[in-house]
Amino acid sequence: MFYPKLRRNARSRRINQTFLGYDRSPRPKVGALVEMENLTADHFPTLSPRAPRGVVTTLSSPQGMMGKESLVWVDGSSLYIGGLEVSGPALSTLADMCPKTLVSMGAYILIFPDKVYVNTADLSDWGFLENIRAVTCNADSGVRYSLCQSDGTAYPSVLSAETAPETPESGSYWLDTSLSPPVMKVYSADSGFWSEVSAVCVKLEGANLGAGFSAGDGVTLSGCGEKRLNGAAILQAVGTNYVVVSGVISSPFAQTAGTVTVSRTVPDMDYLTQCGNRLWGCKYGLVDGETVNEIYACALGDFKNWQKFQGLSTDSYVATRGSDGPWTGAVTHLGCPVFFKENVLEKVYPSSSGAHEIVTTACRGVRAGSHRSLAIVGEVLYYHSATDICAYDGALPVSVSQALGQERYSGAVAGSVGSKYYVSMADSNGVFQLFVYDTARNLWHREDNLEIRHFSTLGHQLYGLDVSGRILSMDGTQGESEGKVNWSAESGPIGLEQMNQQMFSRLAIRLKPEAGSDVDVYIRYDGEGEWIHGANLRGDGLGSRVIPLLPRRCEYYHLKLRGRGPCLVYGISAIQEEGSDVQWP
Repeated sequence: MFYPKLRRNARSRRINQTFLGYDRSPRPKVGALVEMENLTADHFPTLSPRAPRGVVTTLSSPQGMMGKESLVWVDGSSLYIGGLEVSGPALSTLADMCPKTLVSMGAYILIFPDKVYVNTADLSDWGFLENIRAVTCNADSGVRYSLCQSDGTAYPSVLSAETAPETPESGSYWLDTSLSPPVMKVYSADSGFWSEVSAVCVKLEGANLGAGFSAGDGVTLSGCGEKRLNGAAILQAVGTNYVVVSGVISSPFAQTAGTVTVSRTVPDMDYLTQCGNRLWGCKYGLVDGETVNEIYACALGDFKNWQKFQGLSTDSYVATRGSDGPWTGAVTHLGCPVFFKENVLEKVYPSSSGAHEIVTTACRGVRAGSHRSLAIVGEVLYYHSATDICAYDGALPVSVSQALGQERYSGAVAGSVGSKYYVSMADSNGVFQLFVYDTARNLWHREDNLEIRHFSTLGHQLYGLDVSGRILSMDGTQGESEGKVNWSAESGPIGLEQMNQQMFSRLAIRLKPEAGSDVDVYIRYDGEGEWIHGANLRGDGLGSRVIPLLPRRCEYYHLKLRGRGPCLVYGISAIQEEGSDVQWP
């Protein structure tokens, strides 16, 4: 009698030496991790923990931060540049407990919503973007009105009458009051005709009426005794106690009642960005009882003037938009200001002639509350939409966050350095998660639960201002190091890709913990039960080591590594034996 020959089950060795980062999609890729803490792609394809962060300083009441030639932040009601407090009457008015938007324009830092500026090249140059001067008129003091030339020089003599003088001399001035408004004319003996004088102006004189203004400012006048002067105007000349505007009056007079106001104002804006030597902003909502949905720009090179309209290419700019809903963010990308709503982006194409064009694109915009998620890596703009993280190269946004799974996040704050996009955002339970997207490798990694309020890039450094007030150097090259980093990595299910019955006879993990670092290995079978501790390794500085594991029989398993301190995990090897086909019922 002959017995049948038994064949040894086929054996194979599967080795994973490429770790593909964080992946919470329904079917993670082989080599991806479904849970992690404090890992990085810096040593890809090796698995490794991030570098310790550095604590640069701690603020008591953090309100805002930006990077310029040095790091700039607002702590409470104080502005700091390069760690030194900047003082000045305008800066002393900064409101505490009011989040700030800091915008760089040339050498200047503009602080909103306080509407204050400071020159970083000359710290004595500071002030308010807005300026309002009011003179209360009475019998003892008031505002005097007189005709003048554009530089404020009075005319030699002016005859105000409905008919022209009978025997005028050459160069005589006549204010023709038969017309409304009156018209200034000058007589030429050579031609024998009266010619209309262009650029006739009115000088308004009152105590400190012109203080803080400059020639060329776009202002609004109100309360003037000559009602034709009320409204928008361009200041032709300015002195401490006077302003000159285009206009005409029948005769000089003094106003002794009411209040005359000259104001240069900046619109309240939801979001701001700087582009092409202009400051751009947007506003949606009620303003003085009227609904507005507008995009604004200051005059070219002049962040104080937002109402300067002379028909020139350097004028201020206002455009009413037809897209619905509030604005959710603004950024400058590829030389163009881009304004976002949740389902729309509006891109401004600036023109040197002043004929700026705005193109509206219906697409995924920035989620409300995630306006700080806008960050540029290379030439690509990344931001958090209502459903995902999007990459926008100037055409249409595309999703890059499939690896983050189905979780919906909110309140995203982002920054960029090199090829990395850092984003801190709250999950559906309100717990913040800090993720890093390596755009060069298309890999996501989760760091920890750090809640960041502001990110700022300075040179090749990325700084984060967290909710506790710490300013952190994200790569740890600045400030006091936080020390050894606790980290963990959990694999996806290993073995589910095989259809036959199978058995894992041996596992091995090659890794290299630095001296003094600790690593623990855990295993869980068939997705059930508790994690079983498999091994512990403490770094001795003698090179890489192999941790062997003898798993029990299972269909699939998960691995988890927990460590403290620097470590490199080179690969995971498994000996797999194939069994019979799956038995069908």
